[in-house]
Amino acid sequence: MSAVPEAPARERLEGWFRVAAFVVLALVGALATVQTYLSLQGSISLWLQPQWAPVAQAAFSLLVLAIVVWLLRAFVISRRA
Repeated sequence: MSAVPEAPARERLEGWFRVAAFVVLALVGALATVQTYLSLQGSISLWLQPQWAPVAQAAFSLLVLAIVVWLLRAFVISRRA
């Protein structure tokens, strides 16, 4: 018995490692995105006059939603190909 795993077992292990790395990086990215979103929402409230803050927050939320939909659409299309 050798210390080096067989080729199929090694490929399977590398695949699981890639999945785990992707999940960890996705969680870190999601956390950073939420923190940025909340910081920008707070900045909008701080920088703008009270009557314009809801309008700017709604526009910002729509922009974020459009980006998320675009990214999800690109992901779904890439998975089909």
